[in-house]
Amino acid sequence: MKTDGLFDYRVVKAPFKKYGQQISLYCISDVHRNSPACAADRWHQFLEGAKEDRNDKYFLFLGDMVDALSTSERKTYVTGGFHDSTMLRWEQEYEADIKLLAHELSFCKGRTLACFGGNHYFKFQNGETSDMRLASELGCTYVGCSGYIILILEEKNGHAHVVKIFAHHGRSGGRTAGGSMNPLEQAAAKFRADIILMGHDHQRGARQCPVLDCETGKGGRWRIKEKNVLVARTGSFLKSYEPGKASYSVDALMNPASIGALKVILRPMRRSTEKPVNDERWVDIEAVI
Repeated sequence: MKTDGLFDYRVVKAPFKKYGQQISLYCISDVHRNSPACAADRWHQFLEGAKEDRNDKYFLFLGDMVDALSTSERKTYVTGGFHDSTMLRWEQEYEADIKLLAHELSFCKGRTLACFGGNHYFKFQNGETSDMRLASELGCTYVGCSGYIILILEEKNGHAHVVKIFAHHGRSGGRTAGGSMNPLEQAAAKFRADIILMGHDHQRGARQCPVLDCETGKGGRWRIKEKNVLVARTGSFLKSYEPGKASYSVDALMNPASIGALKVILRPMRRSTEKPVNDERWVDIEAVI
């Protein structure tokens, strides 16, 4: 697997109305929308459910949204000596695929925190990748294959709550039970965040990874604080085992894909303490599989 290798970050501000309200964060990857094996019916069901969600909602895309070229296929594309007319036709076909997907995701415009890149992408002759082109269509920032999203939830009285998200398109974690989560827990030891996300292996799941921190509060008082980091895989919409149809998943005896996407519920919370007043504020983070 080879991505574009880019790393960056983005700071996003989002208002919230009151403490305790639910904010939905949809984390989506590996749709492979233009593949014949895309579970299009499940994809449309998911989109309808997201549209009907009455919470304030935001979206994050982690790559492989269209079924573009793999690492070996890109090498062939670059060195294959194809005619200009052939390459132009491919560009036009991928452009049409991206526009179709962007049309389906048009309700996400203005609510997309960022797009990340995957390992299946097409590179246009102007240097843009298909992931970059999708970000442009959705009017959002393209980060790279990995990076931070600093989500600042702002209350009307000026109080702010920071949720740090570290995302990478993903690394494989092996085929043993629970192996898919190993790269996420390893990342939790390296990258300080509240949420760590990966796609790529077409699995969907989440768990709390406990960490210990030492922090300072009002009055310069230090304290030891236990904290749970949410680590999660974001699923896929590419079917892996279909009767009578050949696929690389079958050939390699891969785990069946977990069709769907990850939804994370964020709840800004507040608790007043006894005098002297020292309100405690935090964000509850819960995964919905």
